[in-house]
Amino acid sequence: MRLDEHLPVEEWLTLLVEKYQPLAPTGLIANVVCGLGDLDDVEDDPSLPEPREPTESFWSRRQHRIIRQLGL
Repeated sequence: MRLDEHLPVEEWLTLLVEKYQPLAPTGLIANVVCGLGDLDDVEDDPSLPEPREPTESFWSRRQHRIIRQLGL
């Protein structure tokens, strides 16, 4: 799954850091990645092309992979 059809999540995170140049980029990335894996406060949207469970499952797995890759 991609946030954009052309850019993987890792590139979005790089663009985020480049654009906002935070003093603590690791903290910003960690917060964003943790937020991607937690959809508890998101309401179900029947207009989405797939059910909620596959999306939650995907982001949960992906979140762990990104954390390992970035050494967070």
